[in-house]
Amino acid sequence: MTSLLDRFSKKNNPTQAKTDGAIKPAAVKSSAPTEQKPAVKIARPVKKSTEDFSHRLLIRPLVSEKGAYLQAANKYLFEVARTANKITVQNAIEQLYDVKVIKVNILNQDGKKVRVGRIRGKRKAWKKAVITLQPGQRITTVEGV
Repeated sequence: MTSLLDRFSKKNNPTQAKTDGAIKPAAVKSSAPTEQKPAVKIARPVKKSTEDFSHRLLIRPLVSEKGAYLQAANKYLFEVARTANKITVQNAIEQLYDVKVIKVNILNQDGKKVRVGRIRGKRKAWKKAVITLQPGQRITTVEGV
C-alpha cells in the first residue's frame, strides 16, 4: 500500500533520483494490462444555507440598561460571532425573527484587563451588533422584553 506522500519522495520517484549528477530515465511501462483501482470521488462540502449558520452567527442578545433604552428607539443589541459582517447579521436576524432590518451597526469590543491577585490577564474580545428594525416591528423573544 503506497502512501499519499510517496509521490513526493525522491527515492520513490525515478525521474528525480540522481546518481553521480545524472538523472535516471523513467521506467518504461509494459504493455501488459494492469489492474487499476477505480478513481475515488471525494465529496466536496455542500455550501450550507443561511438556515444552518444563522443560529451560530448570533451568540446571544445583550440585555443591559443601554439596550433597554435603545429598544424604545426600535434598536436591539446582540453579541455576534467575530467573523460576522453587516450583511450576514442582517440575513440571520431577518430569517430567525421574521422582521425587516433597516440598518446594522457593528462594534468590535476589546476585552477588559483583569487581575486576580498578582496575575494579570485580559478577557476575550467580542463583537456587538446594533440592529435597527422598521417602525412597528419588534423582537419579542429577547429576554427581559
